[in-house]
Amino acid sequence: MIKNMEVINKKNINWISISRMVGIVLVVLGHSITGANADMNKFWEIVLLLINSFHMPLFFVVSGFLFYKGKYCRTYGGFIRNKFLDLMLPYFFLSAIYVVLGEVTGDDIYTFENLRRCIYNPMSHFWFLYTLFFVTVISFTLIELLNVNVKVILIVNVILLIVINIFRINLWQYEFPIYKILYYNIFFCFGCLLKQIDYNGMINKRQLVCMIAIYFICLLIIYLKKSNVAINIVCAMVGTLILFSFSSK
Repeated sequence: MIKNMEVINKKNINWISISRMVGIVLVVLGHSITGANADMNKFWEIVLLLINSFHMPLFFVVSGFLFYKGKYCRTYGGFIRNKFLDLMLPYFFLSAIYVVLGEVTGDDIYTFENLRRCIYNPMSHFWFLYTLFFVTVISFTLIELLNVNVKVILIVNVILLIVINIFRINLWQYEFPIYKILYYNIFFCFGCLLKQIDYNGMINKRQLVCMIAIYFICLLIIYLKKSNVAINIVCAMVGTLILFSFSSK
């Protein structure tokens, strides 16, 4: 029995690790394509669309999945402290290094002024660490301290984001990344929910075919510039589940 559990746990670790590895490769590829946009053609435009459809939500889903696994073993103060050391300390350290290099090279993004403002306005691609910290803290507060059901958080978050987009409430006017935190919190909670239902990355062939069909329909809608936030969320969730399925095999 113990041996069987070890095999299952090892498999769970493998499909999560493989998914993260693929995600990292996609991030590098996406930035490479964007950096060479002078030579962009339809092929690379479609490749970039495929990558952007789910690659960043993927990391938040994985983070939520791993977060929910051991959340009851942590105190609130200890959790905040550990997350600050894990996410915010590297965030400030790397921001400072980039600013020093920016001052040497005359870069107009990585400046000491932006370093001062990075407390509430994350610089460039470091937004991921910053956003993940606040998403994790908010989710931990709601789930652990207030005992709010993960499904309720997810549904309310989705409805809130849809309402914001319907009424065109401009949250981007604020330097603090409110919209990003709300948007990616959906995927973090989705990861928590997957762990809550003991999801192991496996789905049957019929489900996989249906998900692939839904994914490409969503991609087509996005490509035709007719998508909305709901379509983007569905596309990212389904794309992540498809990757999980292939990774588990």
